Amino acid sequence: PIGHVAWTVKLSEQVVAPGKSIQLLVTGTPDKDYHLFPIAAGEEEVKQKTLITVTQSGTLDVGVPKTESAVTTESLAGGALTVTYHTGAVTWTVPIQIAADKAEGVYPISGLVGYQAC
Repeated sequence: PIGHVAWTVKLSEQVVAPGKSIQLLVTGTPDKDYHLFPIAAGEEEVKQKTLITVTQSGTLDVGVPKTESAVTTESLAGGALTVTYHTGAVTWTVPIQIAADKAEGVYPISGLVGYQAC
């Protein structure tokens, strides 16, 4: 509760055939009057960014998290600082490709989310 964001994570499908792909959906819903920052990409500065990483995927091919949620850019301190953030709930989609030669079975997926809510 002190993090001011409720997180949900789900898969677009529970069962997928080899050679197909699924989406891992990571949704952050901030408390009223709070917002989340955009995701950090690659080697960019991570200060005031959301970080999503898959730490265990059972050797599945995990892609880069993306969102279609709009961002707001605001200038602060007389224009000396620019802040970009999402307003309201944000869902990031992480593509996961299942190799065509992957054996049938259960493949656990786990990960971490780092964020700052303001």
